Amino acid sequence: MLSHFSNEEYADIIYIYGFCDGNATSAVRKYERRFPNRRVPNHQTFSSVFQHVRTHGSFPSVSTRSDRPVQLNVNEQENILQMVDRSPELSTKRISSRTGLPRMSVWRTLHDGLLYPYHIQQRVYRVLSEVIKQACQQMYLE
Repeated sequence: MLSHFSNEEYADIIYIYGFCDGNATSAVRKYERRFPNRRVPNHQTFSSVFQHVRTHGSFPSVSTRSDRPVQLNVNEQENILQMVDRSPELSTKRISSRTGLPRMSVWRTLHDGLLYPYHIQQRVYRVLSEVIKQACQQMYLE
């Protein structure tokens, strides 16, 4: 996994790596002398960044996502629970795409409501067993 650097730092990494003819160990020493106030990437970073640019045509992206989970408001949570109540077979992915909310937030809302995707819920099972029972009775009577 690549460390995260700014685009300017990535450009300098590529420049120094090329200046040193692809010698990563030499590039580390040269980078350290040229940019004494920066953190110094290790030799693997030089070759990894170069390979990434060569393969993808761009610098490795810096993730801007926060590690903090998204907090849903009460209306969003109720909307999720109502959707599952109406259609228990809905997946978290489908709910997420319909509501525009992150999938993990949908999952967390269901989990907090003691609902677990892809597990038969007692209430759903009762409804299904009643439907099956009625279908069997109709077949028997015919």
